[in-house]
Amino acid sequence: MLEPYIDDLRKCHKLLMDEEAKLHCMGILKGIDMFEREATTEFKDWAVDAPNEIFIQVFKEWRKDNKNPQNFEEIDEFLKRNFPKWYGSVLKE
Repeated sequence: MLEPYIDDLRKCHKLLMDEEAKLHCMGILKGIDMFEREATTEFKDWAVDAPNEIFIQVFKEWRKDNKNPQNFEEIDEFLKRNFPKWYGSVLKE
């Protein structure tokens, strides 16, 4: 489901395209949040904790290969501003 997007994120890292990887990460995280808030599909009910777990997984995937310290600051602010309910979960990881 998200694997093609995560593959794109990995490709950006492999090509040392940190800015693009950061933007991919932000987009994926926004999509996960939008699904969690707006989805009406039955799949959402099957795995109530899945959006939070996937959110953390995507963030960790981005974080492990990011080489630009400024990106950490930008992502931190992005997470605080856009996902306050998940921000604490991300910090624990």
